[in-house]
Amino acid sequence: MSSLGFVISFGIRCNMSVAIVKMVHVREDQPPEFNWSSNTIGVVDSSFFWGYLITQIPGGFLAAKYPANRIFGTAIATSAFLNLLIPKSAQIHESLVIIVRVLQGLVEGVTYPACHGIWRYWA
Repeated sequence: MSSLGFVISFGIRCNMSVAIVKMVHVREDQPPEFNWSSNTIGVVDSSFFWGYLITQIPGGFLAAKYPANRIFGTAIATSAFLNLLIPKSAQIHESLVIIVRVLQGLVEGVTYPACHGIWRYWA
């Protein structure tokens, strides 16, 4: 479970960096889908890690108090759901993408501590 969860987690963490190239890339035959500045692109790329940083330590406490496998699974499922909101939020405004990415970071910040909570039973 943890291996598949981390595959999903890393995919969600890295997908925006790949997708943003196509979203704002200027081609000669058609304009970019989104007219974001390089500063906006940087903020969108880094916003995931703002939330991720905040929930590392609380995630350890949660994994010690509650079943770590449930915390891990819930975090991955919630982050995947939030990932579905990104296309529509990008069409509305770039600040919504930043908010969704921060929320994804907050949710995924508990995955590493929760996974260590799962692994402690294997050692």
